[in-house]
Amino acid sequence: MEQPNNFTAFKKLWDKIKAKTRYRIKLTDDMLKANALLEIASNRWAYVNKVRIIYNDASIEMKASGVYATSGTESSLQTVNTQHRLPDLLRSISEQCNISKKLAYEIFTACDKIEEFLNNPQVFIEQLFGVINKIK
Repeated sequence: MEQPNNFTAFKKLWDKIKAKTRYRIKLTDDMLKANALLEIASNRWAYVNKVRIIYNDASIEMKASGVYATSGTESSLQTVNTQHRLPDLLRSISEQCNISKKLAYEIFTACDKIEEFLNNPQVFIEQLFGVINKIK
């Protein structure tokens, strides 16, 4: 089998570019914690409010030609005050972000956002996941 004339040139080029480059960044727990707290303290962290309910009134009229709806009034926002079982914050953060529970605890206690966690635990946890995973 005969090789084309430019095969040797291609092989030399391929040998230069085929190697993949890998970068490894060592991020210590202290660096991750400090960066997470900076991100939480920044203006990018959205305050986690209590769960609210909005409801609208509407009238619906059914005629032979179809169904017609007219919007009514929108009620004011009502805050829901409930007692619910809180999720395991430390386990969730450690599993989703692949960090230790100790580091999750240190970040949570240092950020001083327990009120926001109690307002809406699910939204708080999702926002904290985003912050930590963005840094990692």
